[in-house]
Amino acid sequence: MACSIHAWVTARGSARARDYWELPGAARELSEALIINPYDIEQFADAIRNAVEMEPAERQARMERMRRTVEENNIYCWAARFLAELRRWASSGHC
Repeated sequence: MACSIHAWVTARGSARARDYWELPGAARELSEALIINPYDIEQFADAIRNAVEMEPAERQARMERMRRTVEENNIYCWAARFLAELRRWASSGHC
């Protein structure tokens, strides 16, 4: 799910409000999204209403911020952080 959300944000040409589950990690990273619990029907309905009623300028700004987040936190950055943490862990005598 998280990968498809990142792909949608990256590929999306126009600004649209988007609802995301609050459960996967992408919800924490893409905080500009309208975060929902898919099992809470009222919250889900409220998020859809908020998305439909959102001003176009706000939708555009949210989408641009999400796109920037996805571009900055790509697999290469994740791998570099992971390897740095692994080196730090190994150098602290855990191996």
